[in-house]
Amino acid sequence: MKKQLVAVLLISLSLVLGTAWVAVAKLPGGYSHTRGLYIYWDQPTDELNPPALPVAGGFWRYNWSDLEPANDDYQWGRITNWVQAEQARGKLAGIGFSFFNRYTGEGADRGLQIPQWLHSSYPGDVAWLNTRLPGQNWYLPNYWSNNLRNHYEDFINDFAQYLKDNPAIATQVAWVSMGVGLEGETQPACRWGCPGEEPNWYYYREDRAKRSADWIEFVNWCSLKYKQAFSSRGLNTPIFLDIGPTFEGGGAERGEFSSYAVSQGVGLRNNGLKMDRENGVIYEPMLQHWNSVPTAWETYGTPGWLDSRAAVFWGLMVGLAKHPDNFTVDRILVGTEDYLPLLQFAADYSGVTLANTPGVWVALRDTEQAAGESGNSSFWLTQKEGDSAYTQAVFNTGADRRYVFDVPNGTYEVELHFAEIYHSTSERIFDILLEGQIVADNFDLVAAAGGVRRSVVRTFSKNVSDGQLEVRLTPDWGAGSRDHPIVSAIKVTGPGYTRRLNCGGNTYRDTGGNDWTYDREYEAGSFGYIGGSTYYDGGAEITNSGDDYLYQSQRVMTGASQSMGRFARRTDYASGNRYVRFDVDGGYVYASPTQVTIRVTYYDTGSDAWELRYDASGDSNKLARRVQKGNSGLWKQEEFYITDAYFGNRQPNSTDFSIDALTDGDEFISFVHVTKGGGGPTTATINGSVSLQGRPSPPNAQWVSELRVTVGGATHTASTDQSGNFTVAGLTPGTYDIRVKNSHTLSNLRSSVTLAAGTNTLNFGTLREGDANDDDRVNITDFSILATGFNPQYDERADFNQDGFVNITDFSLLASNFGQSGEIAPSQSPAIAMAHQAVEVSSAAGPVQVSIEPPSSSVKRDEVFALQIQVAAGSQPVDGAEVHLDFDAAHLQVVDGSGQAADTIKSGDILDLTIQNNVDNEQGTIDFAAGTLSGGRTGTFVLATIRFKALQTTNGTNIPLTFVSRGGNPTNVTYGGDSVLAGTTGGTIIIGGNYRIHLPFIKL
Repeated sequence: MKKQLVAVLLISLSLVLGTAWVAVAKLPGGYSHTRGLYIYWDQPTDELNPPALPVAGGFWRYNWSDLEPANDDYQWGRITNWVQAEQARGKLAGIGFSFFNRYTGEGADRGLQIPQWLHSSYPGDVAWLNTRLPGQNWYLPNYWSNNLRNHYEDFINDFAQYLKDNPAIATQVAWVSMGVGLEGETQPACRWGCPGEEPNWYYYREDRAKRSADWIEFVNWCSLKYKQAFSSRGLNTPIFLDIGPTFEGGGAERGEFSSYAVSQGVGLRNNGLKMDRENGVIYEPMLQHWNSVPTAWETYGTPGWLDSRAAVFWGLMVGLAKHPDNFTVDRILVGTEDYLPLLQFAADYSGVTLANTPGVWVALRDTEQAAGESGNSSFWLTQKEGDSAYTQAVFNTGADRRYVFDVPNGTYEVELHFAEIYHSTSERIFDILLEGQIVADNFDLVAAAGGVRRSVVRTFSKNVSDGQLEVRLTPDWGAGSRDHPIVSAIKVTGPGYTRRLNCGGNTYRDTGGNDWTYDREYEAGSFGYIGGSTYYDGGAEITNSGDDYLYQSQRVMTGASQSMGRFARRTDYASGNRYVRFDVDGGYVYASPTQVTIRVTYYDTGSDAWELRYDASGDSNKLARRVQKGNSGLWKQEEFYITDAYFGNRQPNSTDFSIDALTDGDEFISFVHVTKGGGGPTTATINGSVSLQGRPSPPNAQWVSELRVTVGGATHTASTDQSGNFTVAGLTPGTYDIRVKNSHTLSNLRSSVTLAAGTNTLNFGTLREGDANDDDRVNITDFSILATGFNPQYDERADFNQDGFVNITDFSLLASNFGQSGEIAPSQSPAIAMAHQAVEVSSAAGPVQVSIEPPSSSVKRDEVFALQIQVAAGSQPVDGAEVHLDFDAAHLQVVDGSGQAADTIKSGDILDLTIQNNVDNEQGTIDFAAGTLSGGRTGTFVLATIRFKALQTTNGTNIPLTFVSRGGNPTNVTYGGDSVLAGTTGGTIIIGGNYRIHLPFIKL
């Protein structure tokens, strides 16, 4: 019955939209900017902010007891402070209320949240005592108490008045979620899916004999009172009723209080969004009323909800198909880097109408649940059955358990990191395969690591001849394995290629300064996983590693498809059903020549072909192009740029375009997307190029390098080819600052670059080497890393020219860029920042002292004198030192041995390689750095000697010589990449008058 109802609704809708139908914006006037994504329980200090994240704002649900601790004594400042903190971060605010939370929760937030003064004033009336469980006497709200309702109505009105009286706050409040039942939602207490809470539900139903009609009456009372409170004060803030749960269950109860809310102009907010619910009836009010009032969703990244990339994609499609105005998502979803492109898509399509939608699409699916929501998720694009176009729903097409890296051919070292953090004993035995060949048979993770919560690394070498490195983990059930394989991290190195991947987790910088990129699903030309799920335990302490986070997140290698293959539809050419037909909503394109782009996501299996045909001007069945499949076993996307789309419903079954599987094999289709545009791509692509220092002439494998390309606030990874070319696709056209960096180069920055739809060819100049620790500066810390890894040792961070060695060539690259910092304009030579920071450096990082010797001097005007910069290291080895010294240029001048102004000082003999030696007599600055490549130096030694000339007297005043930080680079002494400097001691100088000769006075 439900399926028939949905079908009738869709057919009716398509008939209406085939005529001159115009979508009306549902949000009140002045609130269209509030559409998008909101973060549940958003803590402003978490800094989950736009534009780096695709969010419009945050959501917080307040307890009545916290906001009104005494009768009519309101603590609205709590709301004011949070709203202003969100505003300061460019975010709007969604606000909700509750006066009853789960008793199985934690802290002061649990249980009854009616103000204590109200509870005490009306004992036994506003709250009932539930004694169904011995020793657990819980108070529950009496929703039918007149005293409770009177005071709650007063609270609602006073909140509306607070917004009325504070327009600066009101304009930042995007919407309000009504506080109705348990945790603000539409159930008095919980029965299903809430262990331990059931006695409260049974108390209402059996001890108090409450039924669905009683509950509906209270929910409707809330809708009425909230709407009256806002409307009577001229406020048009969107108000939502959270309609996910019910009291006695069933669609009738939800339908009744939803319809009443709509009749009052109250929006519907469903907090039950999943990719395939077992009770699809929960969605029906959203489908029925989406064009009447504001609608919204709430969902989570916790297990059983949107807990994988596939669940996120298909869950969002299910939600978007009801045309909501916003989504509220938890911090798991918005904090998972792999999900961000999907969340951006949801943000782009929230709250749009046919007049302003970015496009129309359909996600081809069906339910796997007995009572789930059947049919596709359609967004003004419908897939129609019939006329040789009957399709079969399929699930998990292309399921696998592997990682794929697209790499140049050559020999690669694969480093796999493991740790058992879930089981307490050995439960996983699996085979490790590279390029289809077993390299580790019956690998027992716990035995290899020597216990649980211990890391173990296995390294293998493998030749790649097909441009793709495959890593596969398969469970060995026959050997006694009782769970699926896991992997914590993967590192792949080869000819000019290094990739570190934090499996199951976000981007992480390890204790050695290496960046491990976030886990992501594989896309052609890149790298990533196919199949599996994630597991994370932030409390797992790894006993033999300082990089706990790298092992706390894992990919569990269960068999699963790429996210786009979780649901799909298949043709059946053998029975004559070789077509998949599509109808574009008439309100988007209808019987008018239009340029469009059609994107089809399909499963590349077999070596057959398919065609896309469309209703064109002058030809109702025009061939767009034939697509030849390559049997890769991957889900792919094909784009068709069409300049003459007519879309007048002239194909069979009143459709506009179709996929023809021909007669040589079936096609699997999961997603079809249509956008209007100039017959070309609607997204921007950067075809970029960089020059890399110290490499042989291109093309050469040493030019293959990983780049971080930051466009606006979003960072993308890209790999250069053997000539320094790279591509970043899928960007939104616009004007951006674009920053390009490698892990050991300084960044180059092109400002205010306009990216047009299509291909944008950009040169980003020469990336300057030497930034071994990836902080966008080249300083003594980078040299220390280089010195420690110098041949015959090796540290890939200092292998600047990527030739497999750290030698004098790399040192030369570092020295040539020493003192420079990043964000260099490609057309300019980098300048050394000379901003002064006259602050004595004091650190407890190590035992080494740097000082001026002698610490105080008294000289005469025109006198030339020498001071030493001394390093007192004791037994602490030192391999590099960098000092920045300020002096008074009005009184002192640095000179050479002949007394002439000099632009350098004299290097010492102990640190035998001078990296920087600059004097500026006009500014009064000295910058000097030196190091050694032949082991650390100990004891007390002279780093450098300064020869000064006294220019004029100081009139008895001491003038200082001060060690400073310059341009962000501090005075520092290093060993092995670490600072060993404990402190610095500057000097003082007094300059007196010239020497005079006094002759005796002789009286003649």
